[in-house]
Amino acid sequence: MQPTRLDGELAELDDLISEYRRSVTLMPQTSAELLEQVHRRATALHLPTDLDELEVELARTKRSLVPMGLHVWGQAYTPQEARLMVRGMAEHGSFDGELAPALSPSEQAKVVDKVLGEVSDSPDETSLPEESAEPRNPEDEALTQGIEHLASWARNLYTRLQHNDEMEGLFRALEGCHVDARLGGDPIRDPEVLPSGHSLYQFDLRRVPTPIAVRRGRDIANHVCSAYRASHDGADPTTIAVVLWGLETTRTQGETYAQILSLLGVRSLTPRRPNSPHWEIIPSNKLERPRVDVVVTICGFFRDLFSNLIDELDDILNAVAALDEPADINPLAARTRQRAQAMRQSGEPEERIEALAHARIFGPPPGQYGSGLTDIVDSGQWQSPEDLATAFTAASGHVYTRYDHGTHADGLYDSRLKDVDLVSQTRSSNEYEITDLDHYFEYLGGLGNSVRAAKGKSIPILVTDTTQDEVYTTSVGRAAAKGLRTRLLNKDWMEAMLAHGHRGVTEIEKRVTNLVGLAATTDQIDDWMFDEVCDTYIDDPEMVQRLSKLNPHSLASMAQRMVEAHDRSLWNASAEHLDKLHDLTFDLDSSLEAGTQEIDYP
Repeated sequence: MQPTRLDGELAELDDLISEYRRSVTLMPQTSAELLEQVHRRATALHLPTDLDELEVELARTKRSLVPMGLHVWGQAYTPQEARLMVRGMAEHGSFDGELAPALSPSEQAKVVDKVLGEVSDSPDETSLPEESAEPRNPEDEALTQGIEHLASWARNLYTRLQHNDEMEGLFRALEGCHVDARLGGDPIRDPEVLPSGHSLYQFDLRRVPTPIAVRRGRDIANHVCSAYRASHDGADPTTIAVVLWGLETTRTQGETYAQILSLLGVRSLTPRRPNSPHWEIIPSNKLERPRVDVVVTICGFFRDLFSNLIDELDDILNAVAALDEPADINPLAARTRQRAQAMRQSGEPEERIEALAHARIFGPPPGQYGSGLTDIVDSGQWQSPEDLATAFTAASGHVYTRYDHGTHADGLYDSRLKDVDLVSQTRSSNEYEITDLDHYFEYLGGLGNSVRAAKGKSIPILVTDTTQDEVYTTSVGRAAAKGLRTRLLNKDWMEAMLAHGHRGVTEIEKRVTNLVGLAATTDQIDDWMFDEVCDTYIDDPEMVQRLSKLNPHSLASMAQRMVEAHDRSLWNASAEHLDKLHDLTFDLDSSLEAGTQEIDYP
């Protein structure tokens, strides 16, 4: 993985902003004109026009890591790839900066670059360079130790990245021998997961959430609530629907789970003591904001791996619902009382009222791991977003409590969704933007679309990025735009994928399908996103020929998917784009029938 390289119009805009910043001091008479040019360029590129927001957006794009192709089984990193990975890991928090507190990020980068510039390409050479980067103050022992530690970290990591134990591990497993275990997860977050080819372990799941996850979960909750207040005249959200994934929980050791506790006004206790609650309710007079009701949608993997957290969260929900607090402080308690009253009037047994009135955790039934939404979108077997909402609700509306394990309760999930003010999910993996995985439109989009169907109106759908040091919350539309700029529209990523031939084109096609899925479920994918994908892959005759020779079937599927997006009113395509898509589809169908990969296009 390597940092995103701005090119084309984005690079020109970045240079123009720098020129404007210099002009404020050196040539103020030109500042107004330069600022106007910045605004025009930003508008044309569908970026924020506020200068501060624009610089943040470009900086985040430049700091994003781009996967340079697919992993090949048994293949280690080349020296050049290892250098890129070490730089990326150092810049994105893999190195423990507390061990080099006197080094600024730029100084850390210089130390890493110096080490990487002097190391040998031999993976067996492990000695450090004779000379290390000179500290600003040679007498500062802490600074010197920090530089030496960083240099050692970079050198050892560079060496380890050029090993791959997958083939050896496979042979040992087939021979019935022991395969050593190694930590699993995101290599950018924790380089100790590499080299691959080992059995995996995660961590002691009884420690979730860890103290770091608690702090970051609190930040996520605050960012999400602040984003809602900013667009709702300062009003606090009363109910937030949260997507809770199992792999995300293992990767972050409980950031989203900690976010839910923070929303509820609950504090996680450390150290944890056996046979005692690991949490406590924060008194209302100590709260920084009102408690927020939650609707938690889990996946099947979370259900199977973290049954202890389901039980604990149900206990917490029950305790918060039992508090004698007014509705403006504790909407969960108020709605639980209303639900209990309605259930009594309908003749529900008291034990079922006690079990379900406070229930807020929902997911697929036992034995199932998803909602089936990805298959529906992939096959095109749907007519409207309401069809997708019905399918998602039916699959994910099974309630989980300490006593109910995937019970179907008529109308319970739908009634909870009607209360939701916004939908929230975190992006915690450096490997995947929300346009890279179909599970994002399945869960984030599926949940948002189901809330829209239940309420009869759209609500904010927010993504919180936790891949960097500071969490960052934005709309799903902006998150998708960033995914496009760093993946589908990024020349480096594109060339790295095409280097894998047939499989690389399939990966490109998948992301176009994901874009359609996000458009269908979130209604936040603008026309320009499809326009630029079409310009990049369909309007370029040379690119079309390359894709056709590598994988004509995926290219045909990509073109058909974009036509489908227009036909379903997800994209208002121009007549020129539609003509090219139809012509390409016809040419590809003809060439495939003729058994040739040569097409006459355009």
